[in-house]
Amino acid sequence: MIGKILVAYDTEELSKKALDIAVQMAKSQNAEIHIVTSVKIPDYLFFNMPFGGDSTAFADLDDNIRADYEKKLIEAGEKVKAEGVPVKTAFFKENPGEAIVNYADKEQVDLIIIGSHNRKGLFKAVLGSVSNYVVYHAQCAVMVLKA
Repeated sequence: MIGKILVAYDTEELSKKALDIAVQMAKSQNAEIHIVTSVKIPDYLFFNMPFGGDSTAFADLDDNIRADYEKKLIEAGEKVKAEGVPVKTAFFKENPGEAIVNYADKEQVDLIIIGSHNRKGLFKAVLGSVSNYVVYHAQCAVMVLKA
């Protein structure tokens, strides 16, 4: 039986689809949903940006991006709650793969639902593969939705 479902939520369409699937599963299993978002913007992505390495500008941009993700996380939680499904949300400022796996272990999650964008080449090298990390490190079942 599945009692706790973690949805890795990045606000893109694939994670919204994952959330919809989780809601349907939670209703049929009488489970709770944990929506997890983690945003870590690598410093090297902002190297040589127009603001010339101004740490204040970087901090402001970083804060704005995180605030937007946090707002969307709250909205996702409210959507699940409106469906009558117990929900918890968690926001982290660290490597997304590690945050998801650590949270799943701590909360003893039964299933992680995560999207995979099938990035290749430079995009994968720069952004990494969160879903790949989760599949190989999670101690529970993982459902990967492909783009």
